[in-house]
Amino acid sequence: MDKIKVSKEVAIALEVALKVTSKRNFFEEHSNKMQWTLEDYLPLNKISNWDMAQILINGYEVEETPEDRMLDFYNYYNGDSDYEKGFRDAVEYTLEQLRHKIKGIND
Repeated sequence: MDKIKVSKEVAIALEVALKVTSKRNFFEEHSNKMQWTLEDYLPLNKISNWDMAQILINGYEVEETPEDRMLDFYNYYNGDSDYEKGFRDAVEYTLEQLRHKIKGIND
């Protein structure tokens, strides 16, 4: 069975929650709540009971953001060739023109 993809925020909230309680207790709490109100758990409000059960049983994958994918791609071209330097310069220039900051590239 495929693992459910979750955002980084949801993954962090799950990690925090499961440090202080068991999966069973956490699921009971999640399924009985109308809304999580603790700030650390707010991202969990986006997860249905069905999806949460699957996450707790099968695990999950963290969904990469477009920024994550761009950083991976940017770091792939880390050599000294003119082509690789040109590629990295083009990425930096494009982000500058878009006024978009990505940590590890231009921030």
